[in-house]
Amino acid sequence: GMAEQHGADALYLEVEGDQPLLTYAIPLLPGLHFWTSAIGKDGLLFLAVALAVWAVMQLRSRLIVFGVAVLIMILIRPHVALVAVMSLGLSVVFDRNVRKLVKGGLLGLCLAAGAVVATTLQSTFAVDVTNVDSVQNFFDAQSEITSNIDSGTAVTGASFPVKLVSLLLRPFFYDAEDYFGYIASLENLFILLIVGTLVFRIRTLMHATRKLFYIRFALIFFLILTVLLTIVYYNVGLGLRQRIMFMPCLFACYVAVLAVRQAVNRRLVVSYA
Repeated sequence: GMAEQHGADALYLEVEGDQPLLTYAIPLLPGLHFWTSAIGKDGLLFLAVALAVWAVMQLRSRLIVFGVAVLIMILIRPHVALVAVMSLGLSVVFDRNVRKLVKGGLLGLCLAAGAVVATTLQSTFAVDVTNVDSVQNFFDAQSEITSNIDSGTAVTGASFPVKLVSLLLRPFFYDAEDYFGYIASLENLFILLIVGTLVFRIRTLMHATRKLFYIRFALIFFLILTVLLTIVYYNVGLGLRQRIMFMPCLFACYVAVLAVRQAVNRRLVVSYA
């Protein structure tokens, strides 16, 4: 209602202040430290996505940082770079406050970057993103490869919703096989809380998406990347590792919703005092 509107507007004007306690629980999640500490792609991709979200918070002064983030993605997984550029472009298109001249410049820059990424994808993976059949053939090849991998936690052939829930929330106690599985299950309990909060507070999330450019970027990035990862998802181990890529976006949306709600509650307390 009006209280939420005023509280949210106050938050956007005064972004400093105490965050809800649940915000500080995010850096304690064990999976973040485990998967990003290994020598491999995951840590660099997590860094790149986190840099991209941070850069979009003040894009004018951090455009070079965003470029560095996209460059890291291109070197490791070009399709993630394409998602980042697409998300930035869509965020600009849906922003009513951006002037047409600035919007045109940013869109042109996004198209140029997208062309570079698309060329990289074509040369590296033989995927022509302008051709539906080429993209479909790539996903079919990925599915064929993963279907031949034997795993006790495989979900090959499952429906999209089952794969999506598995990507976000498995293992979840009932299918934990060892102590590490139970630790991951506890972490997934917190992920369930995050997703549940975003669904329950969908109006607050949509309001933040309209008001905050970087939340709009983070939400679009999260949605597109989650769909892509769900399509190629085949077992729990892969999901735990690959979902690290979209975690900075999910956390940004979650923290924004918590902060808006706290701002609203404080204004209500003041108004009734």
